[in-house]
Amino acid sequence: MKTKLFYLVAIMIGMMYCSAANAQEDPQTIKEQKAIMKQATKDAKKQAKDLKKEGWKVAVGSAPMETQLAELLVKERGGQAGLPQYIIGRSEALSGSQAGARTIAISRARNEIAGIINTKVAGILESTMINVQTSSTDVATNMTDKSTTKQLIDQSLDKTQIVVQMYREVNNNTQYQIGMAFADSQAKEILKKVMANASAEEKAKAEAKW
Repeated sequence: MKTKLFYLVAIMIGMMYCSAANAQEDPQTIKEQKAIMKQATKDAKKQAKDLKKEGWKVAVGSAPMETQLAELLVKERGGQAGLPQYIIGRSEALSGSQAGARTIAISRARNEIAGIINTKVAGILESTMINVQTSSTDVATNMTDKSTTKQLIDQSLDKTQIVVQMYREVNNNTQYQIGMAFADSQAKEILKKVMANASAEEKAKAEAKW
């Protein structure tokens, strides 16, 4: 119990340190952040209780399940109250080995995050770029943008953080569950790089839409 409490307090202090700077110590914002963290901790404990009943467990030496889930929930919800915003990817995989299941689950979670980023960037480009697809040159430019976006996303996925990982045995196989987080600020950098050759007006519109 003491170990669990230590991890939870460590997360909260770290989050509060960053958020206090960003919020410039605004009392209302800090109050909202505390509420999010409190609710995340409560929800994480409930989820962990249910998961443990289903046979899920974390590896020896890892943070307690409650802590992992609380951190993921804070990363998922924190942007609503001025905390750093993250894009979340979740996945499960079943394999004959624990290592195999983990590898597949990580790949799927990363692909989910990549899909979210790609959809958001593509939507902003489509609504921002002027005269896109009105000529063969515009079509080629648009296709290049899509190709560049995918390449930049692939190159950035190594910055994805594994927050939740747990496993259980199912009929002589291992089922692995992964929860990952990718900083929204990093995703925004991808948009900026894709629009490196755009006009200042288009860049400003795109960033405003983010």
